[in-house]
Amino acid sequence: MNELLGCLNHEYDISNQLYRLYTYANKKIIDGMFQKKIDYVEEAKEIMQALHQSFIEVAKQDKSKPLMQNTQQVYAGLTYGKGVLNEISMDPNHAFRGFKA
Repeated sequence: MNELLGCLNHEYDISNQLYRLYTYANKKIIDGMFQKKIDYVEEAKEIMQALHQSFIEVAKQDKSKPLMQNTQQVYAGLTYGKGVLNEISMDPNHAFRGFKA
């Protein structure tokens, strides 16, 4: 939730509404954890699922071109091990830039 809050661009009016929704959902999660009330967490989950569906619908309407040109598609992720964090990146097209070791 903190990541969502931190990524808001407050130059747009909708960011203030999203901020209020995110902080409300975050408060419900925290209250639910401390008071051991699953219905609080479920309420936050419903809010976030509704927002997720809204973002999916808006993304379908987005006809803008990519912001960056001449870039490759790369998947990146993190895995957690005992006392270690591993970063993984993968090119789905198996394109290699530079030397192949």
